[in-house]
Amino acid sequence: MFPLAAGIAAGAMLSVVFRELVPSSLDHGYADTVTVAFLLGFSTMILVSEALAG
Repeated sequence: MFPLAAGIAAGAMLSVVFRELVPSSLDHGYADTVTVAFLLGFSTMILVSEALAG
């Protein structure tokens, strides 16, 4: 039950980021910074997930 709940919570957090924070930051001229931060954060998330799973 916990993995399902954690997945739903993670999806909700990503939804908030994409709907609220990203468009707001793009309107203020930070498109490159947002893109780099998103890619670094996503890559870190995948690396940590794989490190903990194995």
